[in-house]
Amino acid sequence: MASNRHFARILLMQALYEWQQRDDEDLAKIIERHLGRHEFEENNLKFIHKAVAGLKRHMEEIDAIITAGSRMAHPSDRSGRLKHLAISYF
Repeated sequence: MASNRHFARILLMQALYEWQQRDDEDLAKIIERHLGRHEFEENNLKFIHKAVAGLKRHMEEIDAIITAGSRMAHPSDRSGRLKHLAISYF
């Protein structure tokens, strides 16, 4: 079975993917909905909230890095932002 921290990362990735698909929905609401379905230790809840705050704070920078990287790797692919990859930024 996955560790609690590993599961927290999975939850973040799922929530970020959902957020990417639903541009009009607030990321915090998506996270809270996912958190309502599972129990986490306090340190992992802090990890999740810290990651979400960091994503919001650095979103423009993350998007620029991802966009630049995707243009270099796939010049013909301009399919939009890949926020779910941003977890590795932290």
